[in-house]
Amino acid sequence: MSADTPPVIHLTARERAVLQGLADGLLIPEVARSLGISDGTAYGYLRAARRRLHEVRDTPPAVAIAYAHAALAPPSPRDRERLFLPHDRRYLIPLLAQGMSAPQMSRTLTLPIDRVRQEARELLSSVGARTRAHFVKQAWSYRLLTTQHVLAWLRRTDVMRQIEAVLAHRTTSPNLPPQTATATVIKNLTAYGLDAVAELETLCGDLTADSRAAGTALYTLAEAERRLHLPPPAPLRKRR
Repeated sequence: MSADTPPVIHLTARERAVLQGLADGLLIPEVARSLGISDGTAYGYLRAARRRLHEVRDTPPAVAIAYAHAALAPPSPRDRERLFLPHDRRYLIPLLAQGMSAPQMSRTLTLPIDRVRQEARELLSSVGARTRAHFVKQAWSYRLLTTQHVLAWLRRTDVMRQIEAVLAHRTTSPNLPPQTATATVIKNLTAYGLDAVAELETLCGDLTADSRAAGTALYTLAEAERRLHLPPPAPLRKRR
């Protein structure tokens, strides 16, 4: 199975119905009423669905992962040419879909939190979304969010877990991680770096050649090209 066709994740009929209702812009009480179950039972199905969908803690990433892994049928495509969405709003799309809060997005983007909140509201309004989970559905229908985006997030999350596990070992401890584990982290981090380069190259196509952002992006790409093709460090020899 190729990296572009991830394995199907199967949800139960109730889990799928609850998640679909939330993706359609309903709130849990509305979903519960439509299914003839209690709010608590609906929450229980939602929590179970999140566990199956890479154990995410929020509904927007659960919807995105469900689309990527064919746990939910994708929404019908819409004409993106009819959508007015300034490019300086699109950087929020993956952050909203991953379930980041306004403070988290503010720290990630180094932008004032009031500006982030305002632009997030405008972004949801632009695609006609009532909730963040509904935003994921709308963004998917406009192809602003795709399976490739979701797989990139999941790879990054996996790489970060591996890095944290390796860095958690104290260098003075005799129980250091095996060299194979460290080499795997280097390999995965390089692969993630190459994915980021490809994404940045795509985004550069929307920039004017004389803009400051284009100059910065080109410098970053040149530096990435140099560093990502350096060989990994040679294993250290054991002292006798």
